[in-house]
Amino acid sequence: MLTSAYLRIHADEYYAFVDDQAESMQSFCQQNVECIGVESDEIHMVAICNALRSRVHIHCLSGSHKTLVTEDSVIIGDEGVHDPVVADLTFPVVSVEVLYFPGHYDLLVTQ
Repeated sequence: MLTSAYLRIHADEYYAFVDDQAESMQSFCQQNVECIGVESDEIHMVAICNALRSRVHIHCLSGSHKTLVTEDSVIIGDEGVHDPVVADLTFPVVSVEVLYFPGHYDLLVTQ
């Protein structure tokens, strides 16, 4: 619900990243954010990270060798985000690092 609320409040910034089937940010949130059993996409992760002033750093492990691949590392959460509602919070409030092994849906939290 927090992700949905953040996307609705910041619809002007995020609507360009919504698929063409959604008529509005409200309908996108109802069909793709608030529902259970729907996969999250990058727009969901960016919105929740910005709403919570947090950063998620996803480290990818390569195939069979299970070695860390730094080129495939992804950081979600932009320290350049300015939101007047929570302007007094220093970004990031929380930073989490996770390991992702391709082919598995499990994310292992490392911090």
